[in-house]
Amino acid sequence: MADDLPSIHQIRVLASEYGLVLRGGFRTNDSDIIPVHESGRIHSGVLLFGQTGSTLWDYFARSEEYLDGKADPMDRWSARVGRRLAEKSGGTALLPFDGPPWYPFLRWAQRAENIRSSPLGILMHPQHGLWHAYRFAIALPVLVEGFEELEHSSARHVARQHATERHACDSCVARDCLKACPVNAFTEGKYDVVSCASYLRQNEQSDCHRSGCLARAACPEGQDSVYELAHRQFHMLQFYASLKKPIELS
Repeated sequence: MADDLPSIHQIRVLASEYGLVLRGGFRTNDSDIIPVHESGRIHSGVLLFGQTGSTLWDYFARSEEYLDGKADPMDRWSARVGRRLAEKSGGTALLPFDGPPWYPFLRWAQRAENIRSSPLGILMHPQHGLWHAYRFAIALPVLVEGFEELEHSSARHVARQHATERHACDSCVARDCLKACPVNAFTEGKYDVVSCASYLRQNEQSDCHRSGCLARAACPEGQDSVYELAHRQFHMLQFYASLKKPIELS
């Protein structure tokens, strides 16, 4: 432990100043392939940060990255905030879009929380449903005060994945998420991006453009955490803007 570094509680407070949540933490292992700290030390632990619901939206929507009209505003904001928090925490910011090599954020998430993949491929959270995300991680060369308690809390949540309680998707018979897409782009664990992209191009006044992905919205889980309308529209706009090349249907 290092007395001159912020505790886990203080790191939570720092993250909350950007609408972010400390989602969990765990000790590193050989499979994580995290580069050494700039000091030459090996990183010992990882903290995961993101949002639940639209906790970050008001902060992000006022940011320079959101307002400057340039590409990839959320990624740029996440990188800036992640590096700032990492500097204050004595660690290294790890970004999901900063590769190759790509950091295994989906696997890390399942080491930090009680979550599993949904039929849409989005991770299902027992409280927030599909309405949450991970923005960056911070690797720590020194385990700060409160890390062990955070690690134990994460381990308890993960243990619930193996308990007798059923996963929300396991007990879902209706599968509304798979039925809501107007072009049936989703099947169990698969996503037909060609059909989705083509529909969006040909139907710019559709409900998908106006209110975000209909398949995601159809899931009954986590209704108290559904993203604000502007937040949903933003993500659809970013996805649509990423479709730069025409997609040919075979």
